[in-house]
This record gives sequence, C-alpha cells and structure tokens, in this order.
Amino acid sequence: MSAGREKSEVRVEEQSSTNPILEEIKWLREVYKGDKLPEVTFKAVLLGLILGVFMVALNVYMGLKTGWGEGGSIISAILAFSIMFVITKVIRGLQYSILENNITQTIASAAGSIGNIVNVIPALFLLGYELTNWEIFAWVFFTSFLGVLFAVPLRKQMVVAEKLTFPTGTACAETLKALHFRGGSSEEAKKSLRRSGLLAITGALSSLFTLLRDSWRIIPGVVYLPGEYFKGLSFKELTTGLSLSPMMLAIGLLVGMRVALSMLIGGAIAWLVIAPWLVNSGIATHFHHVLSFNFSLEVLPEVNLSLSNPSLEYHAVTNWTMWAGTTIMVVTGLISLFFKWNIIVRSLTTIGKLKVDLDSEELKGVSEEELRKLASLEIPFSWWVFLLALASIAVVAMMKLVFNIPVWMGILAIILSFILALVAVRATGETDINPVGAMGHVTQIVYGILAPGKTVTNLMTAGVTAAGASESADMMQDLKTGYLVGATPKRQMMVQFLGVIVGAISAVFIFIAIKATYGIATPEMPAPAAVVWKGFAELLAEGMKAMPPGAPQSVLVGALIGLAIGLLENLPATAKYKKYLPSPIGLGIGLIIPFYYSVSIFLGALAKVIIDSKYGPKAVEEIDYPVGSGMLAGEGVTGALLAIWRTFIRPYLGF
Repeated sequence: MSAGREKSEVRVEEQSSTNPILEEIKWLREVYKGDKLPEVTFKAVLLGLILGVFMVALNVYMGLKTGWGEGGSIISAILAFSIMFVITKVIRGLQYSILENNITQTIASAAGSIGNIVNVIPALFLLGYELTNWEIFAWVFFTSFLGVLFAVPLRKQMVVAEKLTFPTGTACAETLKALHFRGGSSEEAKKSLRRSGLLAITGALSSLFTLLRDSWRIIPGVVYLPGEYFKGLSFKELTTGLSLSPMMLAIGLLVGMRVALSMLIGGAIAWLVIAPWLVNSGIATHFHHVLSFNFSLEVLPEVNLSLSNPSLEYHAVTNWTMWAGTTIMVVTGLISLFFKWNIIVRSLTTIGKLKVDLDSEELKGVSEEELRKLASLEIPFSWWVFLLALASIAVVAMMKLVFNIPVWMGILAIILSFILALVAVRATGETDINPVGAMGHVTQIVYGILAPGKTVTNLMTAGVTAAGASESADMMQDLKTGYLVGATPKRQMMVQFLGVIVGAISAVFIFIAIKATYGIATPEMPAPAAVVWKGFAELLAEGMKAMPPGAPQSVLVGALIGLAIGLLENLPATAKYKKYLPSPIGLGIGLIIPFYYSVSIFLGALAKVIIDSKYGPKAVEEIDYPVGSGMLAGEGVTGALLAIWRTFIRPYLGF
C-alpha cells in the first residue's frame, strides 16, 4: 500500500465519525465482502424460497391462532446453515458463504413478514365481505411491496448515519458470524448447531403431536377442567381447561411470565367472571334444540314443537369482551406512541439530510472510483421512483375498484403510511418493537374523521399502513444484518422483492385453507388481531350502535385500564416498575381467546421460569429459544399443511 493511500485511509478513519459518507467508505474498505464472496446464488435463493414458504405457513397459522408472529430471520439463518452444513459434507467442494446465508434469511424473513393476511383480510371477511383469491393476492402483494419500497431511502440515514441498533438484525448478524467463523468450527458455531439440532428434534415431536391430535384424532385438542358446572355453566362452555398445543406452550416459553400471567388474568376475568354475568343478565344466553318435531292433521294446521336447553356460545362472550380487550390494547399503544414523540420528530426532521458534497474538504481522501463503487451498491433512484409509482398506482386502483374508496383518499393513505412507516422503522431500530397495531390505529382514527360511517374505508386504508410498517421494518432489520456482515444492499433489496412475491402467493393458499378448515374467529382460530381491527373499525364507523348491550361500559373500563397501564409504563417515575405491571397485549388477548389457550401459555411461561432458574442466563439462547421455536414451527407448519391437504388435495383424490 502506498504512503498516500495510507494517509487517506487515516484521514477517513479520523473523520468517519462525523461524516456518514466517510463511514460508508470505511465500511466499503474494511467490511464489504460482496466482491469477494458468492452472494446471490441459485442454492441461496432456492433455500430462501423454501424457508420463506415455511415461515409463511408458521406465521399465518400462528397469527390466526394467537395474534403473534415470528420474524424468522434468526431461525432461517440457523436452519439454512444446518441444512447446507449437511449438504456440503455430502457434496465435496460445495461451499455456502456467510453472504449466501444472509440472502437466504433475507428472502425467508421477507416472505414471513407479509402484512394484512392475519389482521385486515380476515377482519374484512368477519365484516361479511368476500374477496377472490386474486384480489387477496394483489392486495397483500402490492401493500407489502410498498412497504419494502418505503425502506429503501431510509437505509443510509438510519443504518449508516445514525447507526440505530435494530436488535434483531444485529443479533442475526452475530449469529451468522458465529456460524461461519472458520468454516463453522468455532465454539459458537458448535453451539448454534446444537441449538439447531434441538430445534429440529422439538419441531419433529411437535409435528407428530399435531398429527396425532388433528389428523388421527388419537389425542384430544382440549382437556376440560374436571367437574360439571361453574355458576350454572359447564367448563366446556366456559372454555376452561388445558389446550394440548405445543404452540401455546412454546409461546409461553418465549414471551415470558409477564405476558403469560396477564393473559391468564384476562382469560379468567372473561370466562369465569364476565361470561356467567352475561348469562345471568340475559345478554349471552343461547338456546340449542334437543328435540324437535312437526305434525299435522287434516282439520288442524301444522304444529311445530321443540324442546331446548340454555347453552353458552363462544361468540356470545367474545363479542362482548373483545370491546374491552381491543380498547386496552389500542389505548395503551397510542399512549406509548405519544411518549415516543421524540422518535417521531427525529423521523420527520432527518429525511433527506444525508447528502454528498463532492467538493468537501473531508472527501479529499476518497477516490472517485470508491464513490462510484459505493453508488453501484444501491438501488438506482430512478428504479425506486418507478417501482414506488407502480406499487402506489396499483394500491390506489384496488382501493377504488374493489373497495370503492375515493382516489384522493387512497393517495392520502399512501402518504400517511409512508410517514407512519418512518416512525415504525425508527421505533424498531431503537427498541426492536414494531408498533404495527398503533400505526394502523392512527390511520383508522384519521379515516374515522375523514370518512365517518365507512367501515371498509377505515379498515383498508389502515391495512396499507400496517403492511408498510411491517415490511419496511423487517427490511431494515435485514439491511442492518447485511451492513454488519458486508452484504450488498442492492442485492438484498432485490431478493426482498422476491420474498414478498413468494410470501404473497403462499399466504393466500394457506389462509384460504385454514379458513376453510378451522374458520375465522372460532375457538380453533380465534384470530385476535382480526377481531381487534374489525372492532375498532366498527367503533369508529358506527359508534355505540356497533356494540351489544353493556359493551359501552366495557369500553370505558378498558380505556381506563389502558390509560393507567400506558401512563405507568411510560412515565419516567414509574417506567422502572414496568415488569410488575400487567402486559396490555397479554391482558387484551386474554379477553378475546379461549381460556384454555391462556392456561397453556401460562404453563409454558412457568416452565421457562423453572428452566432459567436452573440453568441461568444461557438457558434463553441454549434452551428456551430453540425449544420454543421448534414447537412453534412443528405445530404451525403441520397445521397449515393439514389445512392445505383437506382443502386443496384430498377433495381431488376422492377421499
């Protein structure tokens, strides 16, 4: 290296902390590997597509059942490495680089983060609207595609200039580095392989259990509490018992005691307190016929006789408790968003601040060749503008043609969604929490004012925001991973588009299959996210008319609870006690789903407490995460495949 070159690099090193362009030049020289290692290869893309469908199946099934989802980047990275580790041992000479692994996880996580399919689309069906498969695909694809495009201009500011943490993206990068250190021979790589093996074993056992329960009917789905009645209602009517679900135990293992205990409390209030009160008040009594017959004589008109017993139906309770649960989650989310005002301000005031001054004194240590190379790693601005215009036109056209939403409202929805996606990306970068729900509800409030009484307008405009926030934040996590391992941003962005295509296609088939097999907002598939979105849209559009008797009071109670928790969680004087407060998400979901799900999740969290106390901090990475992820994947993917088998395959085979 020449003396001049050495001096220029020293100057870059000294000034990079104040000039983001010099920071990128430093990254180009010291970290970037896209010109040295294979990156977008056939095996990396193919494996990413396969794992992408896997993640979609898991997230659609899990989202409709519990309201939660799994980002999938770390799971996909570990699974991809483990699969290729075995293949490279069989096929001599075959290599799998860290950048190929990064491409695989980027595609898989992009597919798994598909928005709208577990909240807005099922909420629309619950409102009585029907969409064709092509309409579902087009809506999910274009709104998610828009979210990816929202993230493109934010990379330099948030990843390079401000160096936001993006905790999941950083953790994924560290996982990739450990896996590929010296060809996978490091101690960390061995630990990752052990975690992967544990994930595979628990996944296989969870899959077998799901087959025994849902296909072969050897194991019951629920074991109800022994005894006949509680306050005149059977424990089956009160959904009180234990769900034999590996997924529910896994969720408890992953979310921890605060959320799980809050769900248990919410479930107990809903089913052991509110449900009997609804029956005694005459609000939720439902009659089912036990004997019915007709007879007539020539001289007498036809006579209908029927005998019936009172029975409590699942929706008779959740149609009431959903209002309190929804209000708690929405109010707390909006209060938390209010306390992040500084994030919102920074999001809006930093747009476009990162500019290159080629005549700057600071850039004298940088060659034109390096600047050109740096520019070549990004998606060209003209491409971005063209794709953004294409996706925007498609979304606005769908709003007008399918949902009869005025064009100006569609355009406003996209502008508002970009602003809120900015906030969501920054919140994710700083806290690892993507406030998708809060972002969507902000849009719902805006359109509740602009289009009063228009439930579908309210719901679908918020769907643009939800998809934008979900995909843009996911992409930024992946770009953070790529930045840390030396990947090419343009290549990552292009394969992210591919992940969205595959994710949208597979999501439609999986959603339709699950809907046909289990229903939506049923005890088997409570779809809590869809219930919340539907309820909030109805509340904003119809006001008190959308509620059953007594529900306005539940909204008031929910608002007070949400206000109290939101303030206590965010006020500086009380924020340190957050872990002792009920989780608003846990409490809200517990009021909506069957009680036996909350019981199983609580038992999973109890197991986590026991495991962590015995094995210490390492248990989270070594036991909790792989076991929980394996159990989630086993039931989620198997359940989705069973639904596809029953809906699309078995009918054509004639049995």
